[in-house]
Amino acid sequence: AFSSTALADSMLDSQANLGVAHILPDEGDGVTGFGLDVVVGLPLALGVVPEVMVGYLSNESGGITYGNLMVMGGLRFDVPMPMLTPYVYAHFGLCSFTASIGDFSTPAESELGMNLGAGVRYMLADTLGVGVSAGPVLVFMESGMGKYIRGNVSAFFTL
Repeated sequence: AFSSTALADSMLDSQANLGVAHILPDEGDGVTGFGLDVVVGLPLALGVVPEVMVGYLSNESGGITYGNLMVMGGLRFDVPMPMLTPYVYAHFGLCSFTASIGDFSTPAESELGMNLGAGVRYMLADTLGVGVSAGPVLVFMESGMGKYIRGNVSAFFTL
């Protein structure tokens, strides 16, 4: 029998996310691109999971490609239920922005950021699950706040 709490019984869990990343500008049209990240967590009692996330968001507009490399730490809170496990998460850390046109790239600009969201996962086996998640990424820049909205499909693995 498969358990929706199998990840909570492991030493480490890992998650790979792939999805869309949409920039929400203060003015004008938004720009949709992609997002990819890997998250490793250590399940503790009561559904609390400290996590480390490394991710990348990429968007293109008018021939300019915008990249955002994220390295963040945070917490996930699981709510184990039969079959499905809903969760919420909050990560805080460093975002490193670049912009490029062809072979020319700007120097990386590092800022503080926050990745928030919620999701649900379904365990296919004791060590493998799938899920979906969504939420905003907020980046605190000198010129104002950068805002993304993300939607992901996920694969979960126990280590």
